[in-house]
Amino acid sequence: MSVLLVLLGLTFFQHSIDSTVSDTLYIFDAIDSTYSKEFVEVTFDNSQSILTTDYSLPPDLFIKNLDISLDSVAADSLYFSNFEIIPDGDQEYYPLSTTVKLFIANNDTVSSQCSGMMVSKKHVLTAAHCIFNRELYPQIYAYAGYHKNNLNNLLQLTQAVKYYTTVNIYSGETFFENDIALLELEKEIGDGKGWIGMGFINSNEKEYLKDQLIHSLSYPAARHILDSTIVYDGEELVIGYGFSRATARDNLIEIKSVGTPGQSGSSLFVKDSSHGYFSVGSLSLTSVKSMYYQAFDAFTFLAFKQVMDKSGTTIGEEDVIASVKLYQNFPNPFNPTTHIPFEVTKTQKVSLNIFDITGRKISSLISNERKSPGNYLIRFDAEDLSSGVYLYVIQGESFRESKKLLLIK
Repeated sequence: MSVLLVLLGLTFFQHSIDSTVSDTLYIFDAIDSTYSKEFVEVTFDNSQSILTTDYSLPPDLFIKNLDISLDSVAADSLYFSNFEIIPDGDQEYYPLSTTVKLFIANNDTVSSQCSGMMVSKKHVLTAAHCIFNRELYPQIYAYAGYHKNNLNNLLQLTQAVKYYTTVNIYSGETFFENDIALLELEKEIGDGKGWIGMGFINSNEKEYLKDQLIHSLSYPAARHILDSTIVYDGEELVIGYGFSRATARDNLIEIKSVGTPGQSGSSLFVKDSSHGYFSVGSLSLTSVKSMYYQAFDAFTFLAFKQVMDKSGTTIGEEDVIASVKLYQNFPNPFNPTTHIPFEVTKTQKVSLNIFDITGRKISSLISNERKSPGNYLIRFDAEDLSSGVYLYVIQGESFRESKKLLLIK
């Protein structure tokens, strides 16, 4: 009997290794322009000191060794070497290739907007303030491989169709509460570029990052933060690396003694033998002497991971059946030209037509042409059309899909 009581006592006082966190996830659908929220409850094993998502190395890319030994380390602060410009051609190395450039499109005007990091084949990690400035930006595009103001492959440019944050951007809350966002892309550009993981440190960040070599990849700010006479073209990739001494201030990781500062949204990441490459934060604020990276808290990491797990990044039945994939035109709205991207997965005859909202055919861009597997980009000029909503329809073998485009003059 006493043995039974002891066993019951051990069971009763045994600490659970599961933790449950719950909060609200805010979602913006960039295609339908709807803003919604979802209450999310997630459970995790709190006995694991580090939780990460997977990372991927495409077979045709090479790892560039980032584990650089530094001779000098600043005491009691996070030391970063001066950022170095990445030479031409090195952008194809992994994980340099996972860095993306973000743009905002407004009719025919495209402007530079922040950096980001691929964290799955179709998700970009960036800062929350990169998607909102008094209002949500409905057209944000990610480009993998942008360099020196040259969009050399428009097929690598794709629209962010959903934005996820854990801060209600219309509530007046400061982004410093959690200045981090996840963008879901229309096309899975990470397939060719690779991605790093996301990571949540479930122990003291200061202790984990101590003596840990850390890295940052981004596009630099246009002007040097310490010397206004030094101006960058804004599109060079830069890399920084250093060691941690003391890091956490609330949920911000501070980097001191920086050289060329990176753009908002760039990732701070580490690599270890157990978890590979994973991001621990996204650049939120640059001051004269420091840069501050928003670190993941448990809910943000787990909620974003849930989004990625549910987003259909694995091949499903629909992907197997569809032999043609039609993507959203860009820019949209447009005046007077736009580009329509689509993908063919098996050789077949394809037609692409433009219709008005009454169903009347306006233009035939492709008429029953034989297309080999690959990505295609078709330019549409609506100079002779009036403002309004139009449909573009692609027809393949046993496949038909349509999307809307908006002409505003």
